[in-house]
Amino acid sequence: MRVFRLIRFGLIMIWYAARMSLGGRRMSERDRMRYIARMQSVAGGRMCSAINVRVSLRGNLPENAGSLVVINHLGVLDPWVLASCFPVALAAKVEMDAWPVFGWVGQSVGLIYVDRERRMNTTGFVEKVQRRMRDGVDVLVFPEGTTSDGVTLRPFKTGGFAAVANMEDGFVLPLYMWARRVNDVNTNPQTRKLVTWPEGTSMISNAWQVLGLKSVDMEILVGDLIPTAGMDRKELAMASQDQVESLMRSTLQDQVETLMRSTL
Repeated sequence: MRVFRLIRFGLIMIWYAARMSLGGRRMSERDRMRYIARMQSVAGGRMCSAINVRVSLRGNLPENAGSLVVINHLGVLDPWVLASCFPVALAAKVEMDAWPVFGWVGQSVGLIYVDRERRMNTTGFVEKVQRRMRDGVDVLVFPEGTTSDGVTLRPFKTGGFAAVANMEDGFVLPLYMWARRVNDVNTNPQTRKLVTWPEGTSMISNAWQVLGLKSVDMEILVGDLIPTAGMDRKELAMASQDQVESLMRSTLQDQVETLMRSTL
């Protein structure tokens, strides 16, 4: 089952990456970035379906695109899970550009690379993010900088927020993602870790674990837009983390209430 799913997932990813690479060549840069975001959303939905990952939203997404979207980071599937919900440009660590196959896919989907080891590159990253937002495309970053265990949050790094700090007409949209059900069974704080990428393990190990699950129901909770006017990147990081932590606590409370109802 794992091998079949992996082949199907990979073929869908390569097919859509090729379409995004070839399509829109005669479009303006603005239209091309919007086209890629839309195609990436379709690809994300089909890739999730290929491995029986079902994604739902709780809350309403804002109508106007062009915000900085921040969310917790669980594992290797996160970008495709998020892309399946709405058109978005993805930020990723610069090391991915050198990965076999994934580097080409990243170039095709217009990944915005960030080099966390070289602060001098921050200006270039900020300019790329702001350009994509001006094109009317949301930009997604994982402010934790690495994956977490699904029941706690790591401190948010401030670098990604530099792109919208003190922006008069900018917004940050906080989201929280968690595994509501695994193998058609409601999760608890322990089993929701089955989709996460534990520290010290490889990406292949995380992917192999997820591919072995019969089904996964991922839920994304939508927070409130945070206006960026008059707020520096540290203030935005703190306000965003407060919201994401509140959303996380609500999922833990949901699990407690579900468990209590099942025992009555």
